[in-house]
Amino acid sequence: MVGLVFLIISSIIGAGFATGAEILVFFGDSSLPSWAIGLVTTACLFLLMLIIIWLNERGFSPPKVIFVPLYFAFLVAMTAGISSLINPLAAIIALGACILIVMYGFEKLAKFNKYLIAFVLTVILIVTILSIGHASVSIPPARQSHGLFRTVWSALIYAGMNMLIFPIIKQSRTRFSFKKMITATMIASAILGLLVFLLVSTLRGREDLSFPILQLSDSFLILVMIFLCIFSSQFIHLFNLDTETTRTNATNGRLLKLAIICAVAFFLSSFGFTKIIGFVYPIIGIFMIIFLMISCGWSLISRRIPRR
Repeated sequence: MVGLVFLIISSIIGAGFATGAEILVFFGDSSLPSWAIGLVTTACLFLLMLIIIWLNERGFSPPKVIFVPLYFAFLVAMTAGISSLINPLAAIIALGACILIVMYGFEKLAKFNKYLIAFVLTVILIVTILSIGHASVSIPPARQSHGLFRTVWSALIYAGMNMLIFPIIKQSRTRFSFKKMITATMIASAILGLLVFLLVSTLRGREDLSFPILQLSDSFLILVMIFLCIFSSQFIHLFNLDTETTRTNATNGRLLKLAIICAVAFFLSSFGFTKIIGFVYPIIGIFMIIFLMISCGWSLISRRIPRR
């Protein structure tokens, strides 16, 4: 079950989380204490994952095509992240490497992701715990405009943005009992809530920075961690796009398709990492909440309609 917990966490922790940027997009303006934000986030993550497990138990399977634009949006964000972190040329090289990985070596490199997540969790815990109490920046009262209701709504949107885990739930259910699935999601939600608490505690007031966690510890280790997170998310989303849009194994056709996808992603990444996260991620979160509500309604209605 420990493996399932880390699998769920790895599907949520990406470049935006590791940099602290997406946490500040959703919770930077909240007037609630950091521990309250962590608890609310834990509850919202667990609630939405519980809904996904319930839908899976009822045999609901979302159409694959619905996730294609979401995977592409995340690919654009990751490409913008590398451009901001290093430079645009590095982003182009990273996209080229992603194409090669997806074409020839994704399965081997994907196994590396679990070690990367363990590394990221360790670094975030160490950096944030050591920084609590003296790393926070004073926040003007005008920016602390979000009370309880707005914070809960932000937490729901944030949880929704991270609910691209239908395939993980479906595959894991064949190996784990319903009770273990619930327990694993509860533990994963609690760990993620703890990390949100630590990040909000130490990064508040740094919303204008693309990589706020670098301000806590401007070290080469943190830089490497952020790059690996971005690159890992980048090739995973490109792989998902390739999987959902490939109907033939012809190498030339796939290579051209991936090259076009990456070219468009690079062009759109020019809007900037912070702007893309601040604009696109909340939209994805709202979309996923609406999608889950419609899916629940459809699942309930379809069970009540008698089959002929």
